Amino acid sequence: MLKIIRLGDSVIRMGTPEEFVAAVSKQLVAERNASGLSLNELAEKAGISRSTLHLFEKGKRTPDMRQVSLIADALDLSTMEFLRRAEDRVSK
Repeated sequence: MLKIIRLGDSVIRMGTPEEFVAAVSKQLVAERNASGLSLNELAEKAGISRSTLHLFEKGKRTPDMRQVSLIADALDLSTMEFLRRAEDRVSK
């Protein structure tokens, strides 16, 4: 089953739910490392617990759109840009 996310007029196609989780977790790790933030720093900046963020990074829990938005904001990205970058991981 294809995971489709709609934000306004934009559509993101993320493959299967498993591919979505893997892409988001890998993108989260990549963006956090690129930003130079520790897990604790990003968790605090996003207003998400460290343990929850850790589970997202490991792909053991799926963030909802509100959490994706909080994380993207904390990384100085729009939610759409974060999801587009994750989508690129699925299509590679």
